[in-house]
Amino acid sequence: MNPLNTIFKLTCLVCLCILAGGLCNALFAQGKVILYKDKNFKGTVREITANVANLSLSPWYFHDQASSLKLEGVTSIAVYDLANFGGTCETITHDMANLGDSLIGNDKITSIKINADCGTGPAVILYEKSNYGGKMLKVTRDVADLSGSAYKFNDITSSLKLDGATSVALYDHANYLGNCQVFNTNTGNLGGTNIEHDTVSSVRINGDCSFGGSYAMLYEDQNYGGRSVRVTDSMADLDLSKFNDKLSSLKLFNLQSVAIYEHKSYMGKCQTIRNPNVADLKESAVKNDKASSIKLNKQCEDFVKLEIKNKGGFVIRFRFENGYPDYEQRDLAALKSHTFSLRANESVHVIVYVIYIGDNIVNTYEICNYEVPMDRNTKIETLGTLFNPHCELKYEY
Repeated sequence: MNPLNTIFKLTCLVCLCILAGGLCNALFAQGKVILYKDKNFKGTVREITANVANLSLSPWYFHDQASSLKLEGVTSIAVYDLANFGGTCETITHDMANLGDSLIGNDKITSIKINADCGTGPAVILYEKSNYGGKMLKVTRDVADLSGSAYKFNDITSSLKLDGATSVALYDHANYLGNCQVFNTNTGNLGGTNIEHDTVSSVRINGDCSFGGSYAMLYEDQNYGGRSVRVTDSMADLDLSKFNDKLSSLKLFNLQSVAIYEHKSYMGKCQTIRNPNVADLKESAVKNDKASSIKLNKQCEDFVKLEIKNKGGFVIRFRFENGYPDYEQRDLAALKSHTFSLRANESVHVIVYVIYIGDNIVNTYEICNYEVPMDRNTKIETLGTLFNPHCELKYEY
């Protein structure tokens, strides 16, 4: 080998390094990312010099462990919380002593790309504090539940920025439920909005507050405030959604009407709602905090009255055998009466008993058994004495 040729080649490389530092780095130094198990660049170390699709595999064995990192000879990296470059992604361009302050978080990195970024798709950045302070989360797709392990950002958002997105719909319940508001600009303080501070639980990028399909949104407070529930089908008992005697305002989506009832099983006073937005039910027949059941795309049915009147000198017990679970069994003292509003043009099966009490034992004796067609106002009267009780069925009283 000619020594002069070797010297000439080295001299050329030095000149290239002076003219283009990046080329020099590529020739003489390899860029790398240093991952540290603990904060502040401490603990077990892994040096990454190329894309890694799964840090859980040999020779790394380091998935979900990094808490700080340094970049050496690398302009940027894209880190992911799932293998094969999936899940939440964050672009990092500088050393980070505490990944807990990043989008990706501590102990989350599972795959990594060198000299790469996460792309430029529409996104929104959520911030823990007002005026874009505290922890942040960059969201690049719809998220149905921010409490998930990939996010851990439920009920802590206080401000937001749009990053390539034209709008974002924020919901105060998971699965795009509850109160919702669309934001079209950066918002430094969510206080005073329909969402408020520390309530965001799901997010739709470039979305709106509609769900598609037909449903009613029921709200606990007037003006669509407080807790809410989405109803997609008729409900005979709103207590199943923990919303019995809670309703004060409502919104209809793709519905012609709803019928709300004062009692369960579509009983009691009823109000037909056709207006798609009712901010206050206080002027309705059912009033605020009174509804116990609801029918979708229905109107209030006609009702007729059934009076059970005990004119005898004894205590009676009556039972409704079909269709009215709230009225299955009741007792009625002598000379008392009770009137029910029942659905018109349906039949109800009523059994009446006399109650005998002796030696601390309650016995009953059936005195009448009627299948009553509720096509008119009707009365069942019990008459006679304890030893000779009987019933009379009267129509159109």
